[in-house]
Amino acid sequence: MRTRQNTLRRSMWALVSLSLFTGMPAAAVGDSIADSSQTERLADTSHATAVQDTSGIYKLGEITVVGHHASKAEDLGSVVDKGTIAKENIKDVADAAATLPGIDLENIGPRNERQIFIRGFSSQEIGLYIDGIPIYVPYDGNIDLARFSTFDAGKISVEKGLTSILYGPNTMGGVINIVSRKPTSPLDVSGDIGANNLGFTGDANLGSRQGAWYGMLSLSYIDQGDYHLSPDFTAAPKDVKEGSIFTRSGGDIRANSAYSDDKVSLRLGYNPEPGDEISIIGQMQHGVKGVSPYAGEDTASADNKYRFWKWPFYDVNSAYLIGNWQFGSAGYTKASLYYVNYHNSLNAYDDSTYSTQLKGSSFKSIYNDYSAGGEVEYGNGFSSSPEFNDSLKANLRYKYDVHYEENWANDTSSSSQPIFPQEPDIYMKDQTVGIGVENAMRFGKEWSIVPGIGYNIREVVEADSLWSNVKPGKKIYQYSLSQFQNRPAEDALDGQIALYYQPDDRQTLSASVARRTRFPNMKDRYSFRLGTAIPNPSLSPEYAINTQLSYAANLFKGFNVDFSLFESQLYNVIMTINNVDSGKSQQQNAGRARFAGPELDSTGAWALPAPELSLTYKLPLQSDWLHALSMFANGSYITHRNLTTPALYFVDLPTTEIRAGIDYFPLEHFGLSSDLQYGSQRSSTSNGQYRTSPFTVFNLRGEVPVKWFTLYAGCTNVGNVNYSLSEGYPEEGRGFYGNISFNFKK
Repeated sequence: MRTRQNTLRRSMWALVSLSLFTGMPAAAVGDSIADSSQTERLADTSHATAVQDTSGIYKLGEITVVGHHASKAEDLGSVVDKGTIAKENIKDVADAAATLPGIDLENIGPRNERQIFIRGFSSQEIGLYIDGIPIYVPYDGNIDLARFSTFDAGKISVEKGLTSILYGPNTMGGVINIVSRKPTSPLDVSGDIGANNLGFTGDANLGSRQGAWYGMLSLSYIDQGDYHLSPDFTAAPKDVKEGSIFTRSGGDIRANSAYSDDKVSLRLGYNPEPGDEISIIGQMQHGVKGVSPYAGEDTASADNKYRFWKWPFYDVNSAYLIGNWQFGSAGYTKASLYYVNYHNSLNAYDDSTYSTQLKGSSFKSIYNDYSAGGEVEYGNGFSSSPEFNDSLKANLRYKYDVHYEENWANDTSSSSQPIFPQEPDIYMKDQTVGIGVENAMRFGKEWSIVPGIGYNIREVVEADSLWSNVKPGKKIYQYSLSQFQNRPAEDALDGQIALYYQPDDRQTLSASVARRTRFPNMKDRYSFRLGTAIPNPSLSPEYAINTQLSYAANLFKGFNVDFSLFESQLYNVIMTINNVDSGKSQQQNAGRARFAGPELDSTGAWALPAPELSLTYKLPLQSDWLHALSMFANGSYITHRNLTTPALYFVDLPTTEIRAGIDYFPLEHFGLSSDLQYGSQRSSTSNGQYRTSPFTVFNLRGEVPVKWFTLYAGCTNVGNVNYSLSEGYPEEGRGFYGNISFNFKK
């Protein structure tokens, strides 16, 4: 068996080498080849952007549910458009995605990172893409979604349960794709200027389309101060003493919660005719943020939780090239090349003054990671008769991940000034290659079936192991740098099958089963976790079996509904095992878990499927004092059970989340809207001892559209509710904002 695997690996690496001379691919999955309106011509399977496209969406970077063109009803639970982003004053990708059902915000308080769960899966198990390009920090597989602004986004798409096999590994929980804007006229200008009780925001998109050529420059800036807490929050005496809550005596300000972000992006493209397009994109993001210390009830371990950290910079810079070429009856080829750099710095201070670094717990650290790679995708149709349509897509992917870190240990022998001898630099490098094949077959106008299979290999190129014998106070710093010896290559065979039934153009019923894999990241395998853990280079991949049954329909004019039942069974779950040796922990494949619905027995292995619902209704009413009225609601109910160790809780995962709202335009140029968000309690520790409380947050806003600009004003958390997404890290209280959004085309 090992001989066959080695032969296959050598063949795949040879194929990758050959592909580097022929072109590089796109991660994006194409538009429908199962939709009856698109299967009649091969050009639609190329998902190309036509010259006359006026959507304002960069379609070359779109990702859609494979083998099926989603209807408006199906988009309810999977797409956040730019109109929603502007109306609800959404600044970052995390808050945008969290407006959809089955998606929950996560606040990693000790690092001040905003992440999300998709149907119970964490950000490490979710694929994040910008225009089809994979984005995640190579070291730990995470990314702070709050650092990714929405100002230049045309829409944000989310795939849950069933994701294309062409994405490759590390998408077992789903996929988020941020699709950029695209100019549609000779002069295309849009942007926002706004202020709130925290600070200022501003952005501008300057674009032009001249025949086959187009370009867009996007600029944005956010400067936010420390936020206000709800008056219902009660600080413990120790919280006040340690300075974890207030920035001034007697105030209500959350200390060290300020941040700023700025971004510049440039897009140039050439689209001479439908099916043929090439574009180059460059982006620079710069962020600065603080980390508010712990302010919770865990007084026993609070000393370890009081972290006085700041990120002087948190930067993500990228460049990528995407092209699509149509060859008539010979099919299409889509290709991409990309480079993404993740550069950040973290400083730990002695106390809440953030002015000294004399203690042993203080340090300086810089990470400078990058990913480079590309993909090639080819598709063709073999039959396009009304009775039977058959199309095939295949891709080849390559990704090279590098982690580089610089650390400075603190010599505490001096009590008057910090001394930071530099440790040896550490490098870790992985390369991943994969192939995927999907076949979409349509039988008549009603039935479609989409099977797919993919194979991925991850090999270790380099993995430094740093041993240290640091003796503070004696100025003795002994280091030994070597390579981890046991570094096996990992491979995974994934597959899926999806079935669609469309009795008419208003209804879609689908069922799917998919197997998806996540390779353990570098931190899982090699981290000593500040001396508290034992690395495990032999850690195996974890995988999930996702099943889903969905029904989407436009039942009558103005009313759309999208309902799903789903379940995920997880195997080889990577868990932290405590007291492996002398009180140290280790990451091991030691678990099986289930994300499902209502449990028949809390101690058993089975449960009912989890429900997820989205619906909207635009009332067909209009009068002198009623221009438009619409309502929406979405939500989900998911239980999370570790079947191997039932007493072990999944951290920061709610069971129930509900969102509902109403939009009311009494006049054409004046509108009011409101929404409420409910979240159930969350366990913030794996033993379930510390939990957040359930909460309901109410928001109110108004808008005045006037010609090519719109005025927005609103109030968030109207009730000034005290709530947390993670115990000990309270969220912002009541806030106010006002924006001017403009969109001018000529």
